[in-house]
Parts: sequence; C-alpha cells; structure tokens
Amino acid sequence: MIGSFVMCPCHLPITLWWMALLLSGTAAGALLRSHPVIVGVIVTLLWLAGTWRGIRYLLIARADPPAALRLSDSSQSERRS
Repeated sequence: MIGSFVMCPCHLPITLWWMALLLSGTAAGALLRSHPVIVGVIVTLLWLAGTWRGIRYLLIARADPPAALRLSDSSQSERRS
C-alpha cells in the first residue's frame, strides 16, 4: 500500500517530475517526456492496482483474523478461569 501512496494521482506532478529526473538521458526518459499523458494513465492504473490489492489484503485479514487477535477465543477464557 505504500507504493500506491507514492503512485497516487494526487501526487502525479511530483511523481512525474521525479521519474523524469531519474530517467533523464535514457530512452525511457525521452518516452516519458514526449508522452506525459500516457505515462500519467499508466501511473494511475498502477495506483488503482496497488490500492485494490491493499484493500483486498485488508478485507481478507478482517474476515479471518489470526488466532492471537481473536477476542472470543475459548482457550483464552479457559486459561483465565
């Protein structure tokens, strides 16, 4: 999810600037500079994919929490008795 935060469309001007800086002098840098809209769409799609994956992981963890986090674990109540 941290990667999705960096790729967030609201950070797109900063992300594109850093990408152009890091890729300057390369073929990828030239492509980025000549097609900023296409690169923006690709970055936005990467953000969507990363956010979807992160939310999916959070929902899976919420639906099946680890045994150590379950509040109604019967073994916990037996130990306290």
